[in-house]
Amino acid sequence: MSLSNTIVMETGGMKGRREELTRKEVHDILKKQWQLNQVHSEYGMTELLSQAYAPADGIFKPAATMQVLVRDINDPLEVMHTGQGGLNIVDLANIHSCSFIATEDIGKLAPMAHLKCWAEWITLPSAVAASWHCDRLISL
Repeated sequence: MSLSNTIVMETGGMKGRREELTRKEVHDILKKQWQLNQVHSEYGMTELLSQAYAPADGIFKPAATMQVLVRDINDPLEVMHTGQGGLNIVDLANIHSCSFIATEDIGKLAPMAHLKCWAEWITLPSAVAASWHCDRLISL
């Protein structure tokens, strides 16, 4: 079936229901199945009113009401405006509930507040292994 005149939006991982595919693998399957040039992506969660969208290539642009920060995976109190690590999200649209979330996702935040290649935090026996995994998954 051709959906070449349709925008297809991927909205996240498998949530542990089956073997995880990478975003690229999912996009490749969808593009081939539906004859698409690109697949768009959305990043959000139930706790957030704001989302980030990527029209292609896994580069997400957060909504104006969403501030994303990265924290060092070995020191959660070290928070940065650029770099890679665990993702902290301040949701300014969420005025009547928790507006700050320290997620279990990892990513890389570029100077223009664009995000690349979100990945779910993995449980490994050491922070060194988690850091290596982050380096392998994320690059701008």
